[in-house]
Amino acid sequence: VIQPGQTQVCVDIIIENDRVVERDEEFCVQLSSENNDIDFGSEPCHICVTIMDPTTVCPLIADVMLVVDGSQSIMPDNFDTLIRFVVRVTRQFDISPEATRMGLVQFSDRSKVEISLGDITDEGALETRIMNITYQNGGDTFTGEAIRLATSQLLNSPQARNVSKLMFLFTDGQPTLRNNAIRAGEEARNENITITAVGIAITVQDALNMITGSSDRVLLVETFSDELLNDIIDDLTTQACPTVEISFTQADVRVNEDNGTVFVCLEKDRPTVLDIELQVTAREQNPSDAISPGDFDADTINITFPSGQNRICVEFNITDDLIARESTESFEAEFRITSDSRFAVPGQTRMSTVTILDDDEVTITPMINPMTGTINYVVNENAGDVTVCLMKDLVTAEDFIVTFIAREKTPPDALSPEDFTADQIQVTFLANENMACATFTIIDDTIDEVDESFEISFTVPPDVTPPSTNPMVTIIDDESPSVSFTQQTYSGEEGGVVEVCLMLSTQLDMETSVTLSISNSVTGYDDAENDDYSGVLTVVTFVPPNQMSCFNITFPDDTEYEFDEAIKLTIDTAGSGLNPGTITEADVCITDDDDPKIRGNCTKVFEDRGPARVCAYLYGNTQSTSQT
Repeated sequence: VIQPGQTQVCVDIIIENDRVVERDEEFCVQLSSENNDIDFGSEPCHICVTIMDPTTVCPLIADVMLVVDGSQSIMPDNFDTLIRFVVRVTRQFDISPEATRMGLVQFSDRSKVEISLGDITDEGALETRIMNITYQNGGDTFTGEAIRLATSQLLNSPQARNVSKLMFLFTDGQPTLRNNAIRAGEEARNENITITAVGIAITVQDALNMITGSSDRVLLVETFSDELLNDIIDDLTTQACPTVEISFTQADVRVNEDNGTVFVCLEKDRPTVLDIELQVTAREQNPSDAISPGDFDADTINITFPSGQNRICVEFNITDDLIARESTESFEAEFRITSDSRFAVPGQTRMSTVTILDDDEVTITPMINPMTGTINYVVNENAGDVTVCLMKDLVTAEDFIVTFIAREKTPPDALSPEDFTADQIQVTFLANENMACATFTIIDDTIDEVDESFEISFTVPPDVTPPSTNPMVTIIDDESPSVSFTQQTYSGEEGGVVEVCLMLSTQLDMETSVTLSISNSVTGYDDAENDDYSGVLTVVTFVPPNQMSCFNITFPDDTEYEFDEAIKLTIDTAGSGLNPGTITEADVCITDDDDPKIRGNCTKVFEDRGPARVCAYLYGNTQSTSQT
């Protein structure tokens, strides 16, 4: 409330120290009043507050030794100025048991551990103890001995740790034993101790350059002045504090498509006491590779790398597109440090390539036949062909070849080429289609036979799952039943009987008859006369369920020696509804079993024409080979 007579009113807004190295930040304060006559101006932000990050804070976990010159050339007042500056240096670190631990050595013609490393781990207590250090006012400057004493604290103190090790040297003159000091600095650096020197009112800095190992780690101030010393505090901390390198843990990350997400991880090369702000981005690598949003979600994620962690992971979404037979696809993940970049820099692996492995496996299955309700096919013999189809369960990124193979079953049923054409047909399964078909030839014969079947199998590429069961094609015989003799020739001897049988191709459900005709002219046999046989049926009847009908032919026995005789029987199916079978004519042969006879003949001859030829004749089977 602005009281009468007042021209200003103030409020305090709490600012939080988040201990994060970051850029300056702003927020806005809006003003309003119940008094509508007050003009707040046209600016949308009435008061802008900028939160400035502390000048410089070393984010590392470190052990630090302060090496302070207490020789008489310093002078008491200047020593007090130097001590105030040393306190300011300590404020650039997070003093705590878990973060930065400090110790202090004062030197002149002698060296003394004023504060053992890690004995004081409270920032306020450390400042108090430093401010109360008594000035030695010694005559010489034995810098080398002080460096060795500080090195021993960093390496051998019970409080020493396996962390970054820093040493700050504050001096106003050349070392009394110059070479000794240079060797001590080299020894410390060989133990991975980083030395930074502040030279005050020094005209020649070569010794400090050799102690620290580089002129970049030497800062010079013209005189003992709080203002001049404070001006170098940022440069001093930056030079002394090693940078933290942040890298991806893997340059290449591989992930299955159906994982749904992928983690890319980053790591720091050393512990820090402050959080580090990062921005991690997933983006397309090139237009022909993984795309967003089809394969992954291109995204930028802001993360905080906590001080207590050396590893952090970021999760990006992977899309399972259910498209099989894709080539591997990849996208890039990169990061940017959004905190103060003086202490955190990208390391060697600044980019990670995420490769998406396609694990969608396409499976093909025989199409359900609507006529059978199964994967099997039934086709009439006279249909000419049958078409068999396959289905795939996923869209594929590219075409692929399937080979349809028609083959005989084991044991054989339908035979090739008598019943069907055993063939191998290559069919292209198009990427955007889910069905592929092949057509096989069915052979229409005139044989009445049982229904027969054959098998269709498949060969597919290695990354395609074939059907677990192969379809069968059953050929329905559409021929009428047929009738045949059971054999081509029936034989018997005179005085004997022979059985003649006719066979149906299938069982009939009603009585059916066929007629037989009798003829002679059987090659190699004489014609049998009617008295040479009896019992031949001219009508043969089939009575269900019998598929065979037989009758006996009797051959009377005579005493006449004669040639073998035969008759031919022919099936006539006219009017029976049956088709002629494979054997429609049969020879019935009669073998003569009488002994042969020899007879002479009478002849006349003219007396003047002699001689007279007289002959003996063999009657009967002239095919006999025996000598008589």
